[in-house]
Amino acid sequence: MRKGLRFLLVAALAALVALPVAAMADVATHRDHHKVSRQDKMFMTDAAEGALFEVQAGALAARKGANPETRAFGRRMVRDHSREYAELARLAHKLGVDIPDEPSEQQQQAIALWRQLSGKAFDCAYIPYEVVDHMLDIEHNKTEVEQGHNPKVRHFAARWLPVLQSHLDQAEEVLADLHTC
Repeated sequence: MRKGLRFLLVAALAALVALPVAAMADVATHRDHHKVSRQDKMFMTDAAEGALFEVQAGALAARKGANPETRAFGRRMVRDHSREYAELARLAHKLGVDIPDEPSEQQQQAIALWRQLSGKAFDCAYIPYEVVDHMLDIEHNKTEVEQGHNPKVRHFAARWLPVLQSHLDQAEEVLADLHTC
């Protein structure tokens, strides 16, 4: 009887010790689920700058483009990338990550250059850039999906891949119609 009582006492003590350890493991797993790696932060920074760039450049295209398709593409960039930035900003806030509120220096330089252009000159500078830029954006998103740590950031990158692909497709169609570039 004494052995049985000792066994129950040891089992109860083990359970009491195991319970907080299990709870801490659950909290650690929950914390890891929200952990943001360097890769995730770099992706979020690049995506934020890129979205803001697309909004500003798209607004220019909607005003300065000679080709109606260039102007329509610009309006789409404003609409879609405004939504992308808003979603990214909400996600960043939830994860405690600061994201930029303006395009990168290099992107700002491109916008400054495009402000000086209009008509066909604008179309021929803007649309080829957009083709290459969206190719790079697609690769950045794929890299995040494959190598990112945070599942929410990876999900964001994956959700935007089809949108970016459709932007690339549209930019390539507009470029094909710009016979004079």
